[in-house]
Amino acid sequence: MRNYNLLWWYMGIMDAVHRSLADRDQLHRYLLKTRALLAALVLALFGNAGVYLQNNKDESNAVIQQEK
Repeated sequence: MRNYNLLWWYMGIMDAVHRSLADRDQLHRYLLKTRALLAALVLALFGNAGVYLQNNKDESNAVIQQEK
């Protein structure tokens, strides 16, 4: 009977470990997706801002060249 109790406890502990690892893995996948989405948004925002600033700089240079 004692061996049965040890086996029962062992199975319970292993089940808890398995569940916590599965939860952690699911959380890790969620965080990776969230980080990737955030990085894409930041890149899109700053990438477009860089293009906008470059276009304004080019237009300013063109206006200055025309005035000369």
